[in-house]
Amino acid sequence: MRPPICAICEKDFRDTPGQGGMVSFKLSESDRENNRQFEKRGFVGHPAGQEWFCATHYPVAQTYRHLTYAEAMPLIRQRTRSWFHSFLHRFF
Repeated sequence: MRPPICAICEKDFRDTPGQGGMVSFKLSESDRENNRQFEKRGFVGHPAGQEWFCATHYPVAQTYRHLTYAEAMPLIRQRTRSWFHSFLHRFF
């Protein structure tokens, strides 16, 4: 599994637990097939359909968890590009 680094801003919050979280998005058939690899003994990697987000981007990402990762990410990026959201992210 990848370390907790935000999928939007790449903020690394490994040393600050609770400063973000993982969002599990709706799985596509391709995601399900990908995740079947984890059933194999010794297979390691990051589960498809799951991604880390910092505390600033986590609430936005949560609103799109009903979509697949591929569907959600452009919408999350679009929403987080707003001036106010960018302003808040500088301080929190």
